[in-house]
Amino acid sequence: MTDTMNITLTTLRANVQALRATYQQATAQGSSARRVQARLSYLVPLYKAMHAAVQQAGSGTGGGVKKYTYEFAEFGLLIRKVMKHQPDFEKYFEGDVGNIEVLVPVAGIAVEDWTATPISALVEQAVQEAQAERLRKANLARTAEEARKVFVRSLNAEQRILLSQALTAAQANRSNVIQLEARDLDIK
Repeated sequence: MTDTMNITLTTLRANVQALRATYQQATAQGSSARRVQARLSYLVPLYKAMHAAVQQAGSGTGGGVKKYTYEFAEFGLLIRKVMKHQPDFEKYFEGDVGNIEVLVPVAGIAVEDWTATPISALVEQAVQEAQAERLRKANLARTAEEARKVFVRSLNAEQRILLSQALTAAQANRSNVIQLEARDLDIK
């Protein structure tokens, strides 16, 4: 077991144990343990899967790696899901939990060579990817709108009449949309 794997696994185990103790204390006192429960909901599966992957390191067995890769992917989905709602985001990822490091699985790379990355860096990466995707979609929508305007301005009077008739027919079918396909243009 490499130092990185050992330190990451040991630290994650210590954090899970501390959160479990906090959860038990909070429930015994009747106070809300939602924040702790939210964090345990992803840290425990990550820890168990990481433990399996680390135990199989160097053995050529891939079950633990598959399990950890799956849990890591689920963790990424959770990040993207809760980033849209600030109270949930804070419940899952604010505070000390950001300092916890997890191994980042890379296909084709042995577990021993995976790098440890803090949860805060993974969250930041997911936020940046989501912002880039929103920007990409906005740019595509803007490009499509500009192309639509240029297309409509390029029509002659007869073409405008035909387009208006097509839209009127579409409205009669309770739609304001007409569809064109690439094959309609005979583009090869």
